Amino acid sequence: MSNDQLMEIVYRGLKGRRFLIVTDDIWSIEAWDQIQRIFPNDNNKSRILLTIRLKYVADYVSLDFPPHDMSFLSLDDSWNLFSERLFREESYPSHLEEVGKHIVQQCRGLPLSIIVIAGLLGKMEPTNDNWKKVEENLNSFFVSIYEQCQTILSMSYNWLPRHLKACFLYIGGFPEDEEISVPKLIRLWIAEQFVKERKDKSMELVAEEYLEELIQRSLILVHKRRANGLILVHKRWANGRIKTCKIHDLLRQLCIREAQIENVVLVMNDNVPTYLEGIDYQRRVMITLAKHIYLPRYVAAKIDEAPSLAKLWNLHIFRSPMTDLNLPLEIWTMSKIRHLDIGRHIHMPNPLEAESRGIGEHPLFLNNLQTIALPSSSFATEILRRTPNLQNLKITSESTAHWSVIVDSLNSLKGLEALQISAATTCYPISLSSDIFLTNLKKLRLYFTFFPWENMTVLANLPNLEVLKAHCGFMGTDWRLNQDDVFLRLKYLEIVFGYKLERFEATSDNFPMLENLRLYGLHNLEKIPQSIGEITTLDPNRKLQLCRGH
Repeated sequence: MSNDQLMEIVYRGLKGRRFLIVTDDIWSIEAWDQIQRIFPNDNNKSRILLTIRLKYVADYVSLDFPPHDMSFLSLDDSWNLFSERLFREESYPSHLEEVGKHIVQQCRGLPLSIIVIAGLLGKMEPTNDNWKKVEENLNSFFVSIYEQCQTILSMSYNWLPRHLKACFLYIGGFPEDEEISVPKLIRLWIAEQFVKERKDKSMELVAEEYLEELIQRSLILVHKRRANGLILVHKRWANGRIKTCKIHDLLRQLCIREAQIENVVLVMNDNVPTYLEGIDYQRRVMITLAKHIYLPRYVAAKIDEAPSLAKLWNLHIFRSPMTDLNLPLEIWTMSKIRHLDIGRHIHMPNPLEAESRGIGEHPLFLNNLQTIALPSSSFATEILRRTPNLQNLKITSESTAHWSVIVDSLNSLKGLEALQISAATTCYPISLSSDIFLTNLKKLRLYFTFFPWENMTVLANLPNLEVLKAHCGFMGTDWRLNQDDVFLRLKYLEIVFGYKLERFEATSDNFPMLENLRLYGLHNLEKIPQSIGEITTLDPNRKLQLCRGH
């Protein structure tokens, strides 16, 4: 009998009847287009329930209603499933509740694990000793569950496009249960050359698309999204860009196994390497020490000096929690470096001195550098001139002598998206030049700058500013915004300890896109403008957070 004949038999059997059809694991749009022909549409409240791993297939199938995203079970739901499976209508024995809940917790919200363990316990005499033995030997039971799941999970992996396989396997190198920082993950992918360049997009945006695709395929879990703004993901709105993600233990084990088979990455844990034989032949090694990751193109270290850093000619990322770090002149020859991420600030050497000593090929530029933290200095402007593609910049101003020159240099950074300015008490008073115009700046953080409130007019002219956080950032008794001071894209505004502020005058028209407003430590502020509450875009759950402090 042909497929067409079978489909006709099913169609005739369903015609005129109310039905509920459950179909498991629809893999493609084409498969759905074929199978839906057998379901008659008689407008009789019949229903079809599908399980789908691929988000874009779910969006295609469910045109009128958004698909329901399945998450792992909560501890309460896990416990309910366990209890119902094991004791059905009977009451749960109270003397087994503590050990039972611990067993359920180890299943980590995976229904298959819960069902298998419940089935095993159901064949035993329900005594505390028997359940304790199961609890003590959970790892051996999970091996069987793991083997059952691996065939299913491997199908999801095998269907991945080639460019996503390495990215996915790489995530397995993070410690178990790690909440993975997405910006950090993206930097690592780029450093490992997993991300393909496109003419119309930065590598960071391409990497974000890779991550979204892994999420849509249910291989990676979104853990936190950033609070500010909505983004369009596969024709549906999501609340903010992804901040952190996670991977389930079973998928992490799949990553580690496949990564070693394909020689993508060798994972070594805190104490004993997975294996050491043949380590010299590995394409890349990921070592996790106290939840930090060390890689050939990525270095995270706690050091006072870095005299040999330049020998790592292929280094893309350097991170250190140290407050101060002196970098060698040879840093200017490291053309591939993309991120210098230091706890407070770097003592970056003078490029003019490096050239005068004949170091590297002249002129010395770091065109790939995107992230840096700098103290103000007599040659800080020269550093900024030779790092023209910065996207994330932290400046610590320690002297008014250099301040105006540094501010003028910022206009040359056309791609700057995030700026943090911190000022020492010796740097007072300073202000922002009215000539500053950073067209791509999205995030601005101010610490102890004590700018006059009139500088808010300068910031209102930044066309793409979305986040403004000021901790002791402004000083003065009056903050007045006129009708021309419009923050066109500002979504998040945080003012902490606005020194001496007594009067705040503004209207909803000044903040047409504001979603979150947080005011803290404004001891002398008399009132907040009533029209601020009329901003229609304010998050109804977090419209305004106001705390005067003590």
